[in-house]
Amino acid sequence: MAARQSSKRTRPARLGVGDRVSFMFGVDRVEGVIVEDRGGLGVGGERVLRVRVQLDPWNTHEIEMPEDEFRAA
Repeated sequence: MAARQSSKRTRPARLGVGDRVSFMFGVDRVEGVIVEDRGGLGVGGERVLRVRVQLDPWNTHEIEMPEDEFRAA
């Protein structure tokens, strides 16, 4: 059987595990650390990243979003 090719070209990863990133969380811009690269799970094969955010000294939150939603911090 022939290998199936994706219709969308893959772009090189611009962010990786351990990188600090910022993103919009509600109306605020917050910073976090990438803890997992989930791969091409998004629409059209877009990379999804899991980021850990320390909201305050007692609360940690993890969120998964497409790579394009994050900026390097």
